[in-house]
Amino acid sequence: MNSKFAPLFKAYFLLFSVVLFFSCRKSSTPVLNNPVGSNGVFYIQCINPAGANVLKKIDTHDTNANWEVLDYSSGQSFSYDSGHIYGGSYSSLSSYDASTGIYDWNFYWLNVYNGNYIQPAFKDSLVFCTKASDFWDFSYLFCVNRNTGGMKWRNQLDSAGAIRSSSFQSNPIVVNNDVIATTRSYNNDLRIVCFDILRGQKIWASAINNTLSSMIKIDDGKIYSTTGRYASCYSTVDGSLLWQTDTRSSYNSTLTFFDQTKIVVSKDSGNTNTIIILDKSSGSIINSFTPNIPGEYYRGTAYANNTLYLSSFFDSAYELRAYNINDMTQKWKYTFAPCGWFSSLASIITDKYLIVSVDLPTVYNPAISIPDDSSQAKMLFLDFSGKLVTQVPYVGYYTRGFVYLDNGVPYKIEGY
Repeated sequence: MNSKFAPLFKAYFLLFSVVLFFSCRKSSTPVLNNPVGSNGVFYIQCINPAGANVLKKIDTHDTNANWEVLDYSSGQSFSYDSGHIYGGSYSSLSSYDASTGIYDWNFYWLNVYNGNYIQPAFKDSLVFCTKASDFWDFSYLFCVNRNTGGMKWRNQLDSAGAIRSSSFQSNPIVVNNDVIATTRSYNNDLRIVCFDILRGQKIWASAINNTLSSMIKIDDGKIYSTTGRYASCYSTVDGSLLWQTDTRSSYNSTLTFFDQTKIVVSKDSGNTNTIIILDKSSGSIINSFTPNIPGEYYRGTAYANNTLYLSSFFDSAYELRAYNINDMTQKWKYTFAPCGWFSSLASIITDKYLIVSVDLPTVYNPAISIPDDSSQAKMLFLDFSGKLVTQVPYVGYYTRGFVYLDNGVPYKIEGY
């Protein structure tokens, strides 16, 4: 980065580290009705009763292990990997020790209010993250040392952003010893490019495909681009296009899920949600549905075991509906009321439970006047028939993201 900014940033992050160290404290968050057969731990981003953005750990069996620290990740999603929590903003990536909450390091870059924090990818001692292009600079893929936060290498992903004032940002995915991302040329041509993880050398680049989205996913050794109108599948060996399908629908946001034979794509446009089911091997469209949720605000989608879970909010009530993916018949509906506007965008699905976050009632609906009470914010555990099994309060005004660690296995809201 520009050397003239280095002293300023070093001083800022030294102060940041000191403040964060002294803000780390034990939390006495109560835990109710521990989930049966679970050794679960929550890592939650939320607003605490004092109004501060915090990151907290809630152990469902040992409250002495709980902690709470100030959260500087700008309300973006975060992830868990190998005993560390990673969060960030449009201009940084931060690492925290998951057992203590102590801040490890911050890797930062110059960015002028463009792009979003995108979750990193991991391989052994390496972390991979990306920055968006802006008026002053291009988009980059960074390789960072997991232990120190120091940069090992970087590769430019975009050659058009700084010139055309058009932001671009891809997500990194790791396949074996390679890291893969979408790139954009000066002429706005899109490709998928594979790099060696140790040195950042280019291994292969796909042919130009300007229907690609910048966000890609990996499943069963293949690369998928599904967040635009076209769904595409690529080989991880040489970047060859295996199939491409026109879904004839392009929406504001897309969530994508996989099972052994199907790809389930949930496309959201405001209060309209369209579900498209693709054959995984050929890309052909098996079926599509537009679920009828009258008068509701669609909030998120989850999928597992041929069951689709749609979350919605209306009239201070959170509702979770389960549908059979084969014919979209509704299997059950769970309602929690009253609750706040920021209740769960989607469910976390573990091998035992559906987990959703519900928040305290607020004044967003004047017809319901309930005093603010941060203890009403809860994590709800439902079984796969829609029955409430237990609940864990997290004491906060609303959650901005959470990870659930059960017997060493991390679960988070999936898709994009």
